[in-house]
Amino acid sequence: MKNNSEEALLMDMHQAAQKLGVCYRTMQDLVYQRLIGFVKIGRIYKFRPEDLNEFINKNYTKPIE
Repeated sequence: MKNNSEEALLMDMHQAAQKLGVCYRTMQDLVYQRLIGFVKIGRIYKFRPEDLNEFINKNYTKPIE
């Protein structure tokens, strides 16, 4: 049983898309263009939470002050 401090080790395409707030097809495009890190297991793509956070941070734009 996981305790509350543990995150899921790997997320599937639907979970990752939900975390990023994008549709499944957009998530597929990010994978196919290799714009986001992933683990490929057979035909299945899995995502580490830290790779999703890195993608978010890399694409963050600071507001103009």
